[in-house]
Order: sequence, then structure tokens, then C-alpha cells
Amino acid sequence: KSGHHGSKNSGSDLLLDIIHPTVAVISAGNRNRYGHPHLQTLEEYDRRDIRWYCTKDSGAITIESDGSSYRMYEWKKGFHLYE
Repeated sequence: KSGHHGSKNSGSDLLLDIIHPTVAVISAGNRNRYGHPHLQTLEEYDRRDIRWYCTKDSGAITIESDGSSYRMYEWKKGFHLYE
């Protein structure tokens, strides 16, 4: 889960270096007045090969886990995103 709607200062390089995420989920409304998620955040995710999904595009994002693996689903399009 990306911090503070994917804002410019929502995370740190140190945190990303420590946890090495492969996927980020960003909760942000469509046409929000703050412009979240910030382009700099998305570019940093892209630079680190972190696949990101945003609720403004996907609607609700559901994550199911059995404790050792997980699946993500995009509500608006009704299909499996990532496993």
C-alpha cells in the first residue's frame, strides 16, 4: 500500500530499499484536487520496476492471500491483475 495516496513525499528511498516491493497499490480518487498520485512517485516506482495500480483507474482492488502467496483483482474490469 503506497503511503498518503501516492503523494510526492509519501515514501522514502530507504524504505523502498529495505522492503523491495514488487507491487504498489495507491488509493486515490479520480480527478482529486491534489493531483494524487504524484508523477514523481510513479516514476520512482517505474524506475524500481514496481508495478503500481491506482484505485482512480481500477476502482476497488481486492487482494486475496493464503499466507504464502496472493492474488489481486481489479474491480472495474473484473479481472485478475497479479499473482
